[in-house]
Amino acid sequence: MTKICDKKSEYRCLEYLTYKQEEEEKCNLTNLQTMSEKVFKSNKLTPLYEDIRDELGAVEKKISRIASLAGGEGGDCMKTAEIYDYFFKIPGKKLRPALALFSACAVNGGRLAADQQEDCVDFAAAIELIHSASLIHDDIIDNDAVRRGRQSVSRRFGTQSAVLFGDMLYAEAFLLLSNLNNGDQNLKNSIIRMVSGMSREMCVGEIEEIRYSNRYTFEQYKSVIEKKTASLTEVSCRCPAMMLGRNEQEVNALGNYGYNFGMLYQVLDDTNDGDVEVSGMDPGAYIYSLACEARESIAYLQESSFKRKMCEFIKYLKEE
Repeated sequence: MTKICDKKSEYRCLEYLTYKQEEEEKCNLTNLQTMSEKVFKSNKLTPLYEDIRDELGAVEKKISRIASLAGGEGGDCMKTAEIYDYFFKIPGKKLRPALALFSACAVNGGRLAADQQEDCVDFAAAIELIHSASLIHDDIIDNDAVRRGRQSVSRRFGTQSAVLFGDMLYAEAFLLLSNLNNGDQNLKNSIIRMVSGMSREMCVGEIEEIRYSNRYTFEQYKSVIEKKTASLTEVSCRCPAMMLGRNEQEVNALGNYGYNFGMLYQVLDDTNDGDVEVSGMDPGAYIYSLACEARESIAYLQESSFKRKMCEFIKYLKEE
């Protein structure tokens, strides 16, 4: 049985979270973009993201715009806006929207045209909203008190509000997807079906994880993480190539990259946390295999700075 080191405590900061501190942490919705910029500048991923900085900024603006509309006319839904503000004030690493944008640029042979960028940004924002919704629901399921160094949404606003807010983020994501301007209705339907299937798989993976209580055979473990994690990163990379009309080989190459990237990410995360037991798995050998598979998946793509950054992304995961 492989035990992946002791789980690090992430709850010590809670004793320092007083009501006064919480009030001081609140910021107006108009400051969301400024906060995102500050985080971007201090993020270790900044050099890696430099080539897609404008596109990621557009993703941030899209989410900020959704948040600004959440209060409703006359402030009828100000609590909803407050939760948006609270959760997105401290952005995550934006790995999944970055994967989508890198994939689009890598198969496009360079930067995206204005019409291409608009759809890819909407898609990347939808992926980030789905990921965010899954985090909020995960914290409820796991009874986690901390997310990104502060109280989780469920602890700060209550379980009922957190469940509904997560549901709202899913709805906002699919609204974005329904408004893609590609012009090909069949393609749009395919994208929505793929993202819907992926969302279902994520739920199945979470249900299986609850069933196994973090004690797996190797096959059980792979089944769970490919559903709850790799399905999202695979779709994040596969769909942009579809949206840009690339051939099946390129679409599959990026899908395989995203799948192996997601599997690698989750194994490394579980290895660092140390709260998962997997019988029959050699973590070091499996991590090496997944990293090689991810690189080889895109080996034949045309050389570009975006392709190189995708390879550097794998190195970043292993060093983080």
